[in-house]
Amino acid sequence: MKTELDFEFKRLSKDLLVDLKFLFKQSGKQISRKELENKYNTHVFGSEYIGFVAYDKLTKLPAAFYGVLPLIATLNNEPILIAQSADTITHPNYRKKGLFVLLANKTYDLCQEEGIKHLFGIPNYNSYTGFVHKLNWNSTGNFTVYTRKILTAPLNALFQKTSVTKWFYLMYVRTWLLFFQKITNEEKLMNQVKNSFFIPKNKAYLNYKLSRYHFTLEIESIYFIISFNRFMKIGYFNLGANSNFPKALKKLHFLAVVTGCHKIVFQELTEPNESESNKFFEKFKLTQGLPFIIKNISQEESLSLKIDYFDFDTF
Repeated sequence: MKTELDFEFKRLSKDLLVDLKFLFKQSGKQISRKELENKYNTHVFGSEYIGFVAYDKLTKLPAAFYGVLPLIATLNNEPILIAQSADTITHPNYRKKGLFVLLANKTYDLCQEEGIKHLFGIPNYNSYTGFVHKLNWNSTGNFTVYTRKILTAPLNALFQKTSVTKWFYLMYVRTWLLFFQKITNEEKLMNQVKNSFFIPKNKAYLNYKLSRYHFTLEIESIYFIISFNRFMKIGYFNLGANSNFPKALKKLHFLAVVTGCHKIVFQELTEPNESESNKFFEKFKLTQGLPFIIKNISQEESLSLKIDYFDFDTF
């Protein structure tokens, strides 16, 4: 049976992204090297490539990876470096050997060296137990998922098969979006702050997060960030003066129909009975989503971080 001594641990770098791509492929997940580079190149926030790859010393093959994504949050009107727990991935031949905990603890030590104060994550239920019971993360509740099913031709799903069909689908989406007003001033997306600890939607963050699947739209004086990745996702919205949410939703419904998105989804951390979003999404079905967890690196008191659906690394 292999032990920690049978593995070599290397900090993630641009040169090791090919090995990370290999691990994704071996676990049945498709991702390009360019997508990984865009994800882990967080230099704009002051820290990048935070994570470790474990290699089998005998075969020299990558066995597992754990990494986090640094970003700048705002705490009491001051910038603070935090990070989102992102990819935990283990080659099928090396599972149940303790590599997840080993890699995570090495990454947390690196976080402390880099000045990262707090971590947050949205783990699936398979990973949740390990984070909370083996790595001392704190659970703060679950997201509420608002879903509206859309009766339409499933164009979005059909065109996800290859990179070529994805390109044609995005061109088709962009054609329909010509009828909508894009946001050119990112200040319209700045948070309506109701929390002292949050992730500001400033230019640097938007440039890092927005991809070819994401669009910023102004509809009925409401400023949206939406995604067409697998279905329509409302990642974030900010109300402007004279906003009309029911009319905006009708237009998003129309957009979902013509772009072949079989559902519209919004997620929020607030408890349903405490949320103002209920009045906005009253015709949506409510279900319990993934847990939200936090970890304190700085040894300071735990804080209540406010994040949006757009902040998910999977958005």
